[in-house]
This record gives sequence, structure tokens and C-alpha cells, in this order.
Amino acid sequence: MLKRSIVLATLIVLFTGCATLNQNKKLPINEAIKTDAPLQKKEEQTYLEAYLDKDKQDTREHKNFGSFFNKYLNTKIGGDCSGFISVVNKKHENMYFDEKSISKHYDKSGRKSKAIFNLYSSKKQISFTEPRVGDLIFFANTLGRAAGKNKDKSNITHIGIVTEVAKDGTVKFIHNYSGKITHSYMNLRQKNTYKIGEKEINSYMLRCKSNKTSCLASNRFAGYGIVR
Repeated sequence: MLKRSIVLATLIVLFTGCATLNQNKKLPINEAIKTDAPLQKKEEQTYLEAYLDKDKQDTREHKNFGSFFNKYLNTKIGGDCSGFISVVNKKHENMYFDEKSISKHYDKSGRKSKAIFNLYSSKKQISFTEPRVGDLIFFANTLGRAAGKNKDKSNITHIGIVTEVAKDGTVKFIHNYSGKITHSYMNLRQKNTYKIGEKEINSYMLRCKSNKTSCLASNRFAGYGIVR
């Protein structure tokens, strides 16, 4: 019988730091994040190296770069929003942060999404305009007691990755939402509009009574994490 060795690497998250869409199906507070997935293929590493190299043409301007993240769609990778970002980050050579640097930025909430926001804020890399594909996107007050309110913009509870910026201002982003990787939308030019015809321009980040516009992505937006 052949002997096999299995290596498990598991990170435990104190809080999910993510929005929950289905009220009847709550995500567990303590979520194990699997980060033992193999590194990307060599050609993907080369693609990402170009993205990270400031001396080369910015790969994010390439029309196909947004699809770089599509391989994660409809999976449950990461377990929650910050777990998804952590897995992407690890598989692609710390494209967003070094885990050691994140550990210094946790606050009493214990949320990793907020720690990542704090790290970017400390580096003056939080912006509210002109996002680019590949940048992080943060949202506040999307879970717990704060879900029905949106007064504390510093209460970061959700995070995703920008995958497309349309001419009409609609930002498409990928994130782990209710335990599954999906695409959602945000348009700050029309903050209180869910759809224009059949086109969704602002996704609901949580369910509110009577589908209040305050629960749209545009009204829970807390900033972009600009990747340099």
C-alpha cells in the first residue's frame, strides 16, 4: 500500500466580517479558512508578475484581466469574504498584503476585513473614486446589529475585488457572499437605484425590510483599497 502524506493548513477567523444575504441561513461566526490549495500554474505566475512589476505595462489595463478572477466563481473558497481574499492573496504571491503586516492592524472587532482596511488606510491607499480592476472594495455595516443602520462608515464588515469598471460608472466586483463566490454591482452615480430596466447596477448587500435602498451596495460602500 502506498503511503500518502497530507498537509493541512488552516486559519481560524474570529468573525466572518461578511454580509449574509439569506436571513434563514446564517454563516457560522467561527469559520475555518482553507489555504492549502496549490499555487497557480507557471503561466499564471508570469501573468501576475507582470501585474506586480511597476516597470512593466500595467496588466490591469489589459481588457481580459478582470476575467483573471473568474476561476473562483461559484466555489466556496475561503469560507467568507476575507477568507476569499486571503486565499487569492496567498495563491498569487501576496498580491494584496503580507499576512504578518495584517496581524498588526486588527482592532477589537477581530474582523480581518477591517484589519485589511486599516492596513491600506495606514499606507494612504484608501480611495473613494477611480477604482481599477484588481483593487479591493470595502463595505460597512452589513451584518449583526449594524445591518439595519449605516451611520458608522468605519465599521468595515465586507470586502471584495473589483473586476470591471463600466463607462456608466457601474463597478463589478467579485466576493464571497453567503458562503459562495459571486459577482455583484455598485454604481455611486445612481446610489438609490437597484436596476435600470433588466440591468442591475446596485446589488443588495443585505436584506432589509421592504428592500430599502439603504441596503444597496452604493449605500454601504466604505472605500477602495488601491493596489499599487
